[in-house]
Amino acid sequence: MDNEQKKRILKSYVPLLKELKKIEDEIIYWRSKSTRFGGSVIKFSKGSRVNRTEEAYDKLELLDYRFSDKIIRLSEIRNLIEDGIEKLEDPLHRVLMRMRYVEGRSWEFIAVEMSYGWAQVHRLHSIALKCIRFDT
Repeated sequence: MDNEQKKRILKSYVPLLKELKKIEDEIIYWRSKSTRFGGSVIKFSKGSRVNRTEEAYDKLELLDYRFSDKIIRLSEIRNLIEDGIEKLEDPLHRVLMRMRYVEGRSWEFIAVEMSYGWAQVHRLHSIALKCIRFDT
């Protein structure tokens, strides 16, 4: 596996985590709507009627499915990444890779936390990237 393929795996976790957070926020929103409406029926023009509680429950059901699907994928990716990181021999490499690809930290933050310059962090990252192995 080349470095670009490794980066693609490593970079897939944080965006998926953000997607999951958005779905979670939407679930919270729709749950609050479903309890607020209290089973009210709203009448629209042309005589159509909509049960707003039912609408909220339908939306929640769809979101729960999407959430479950994303959680499974997120767990698979996290396990793959964590296994690869744990196999790195150098503890500095493990710390750097975890901060960058699991915690989603910026290069500047990592440099400050590790008490290294930005360039040194990138050199360490380059070595860690060459060393990391994924069991796919």
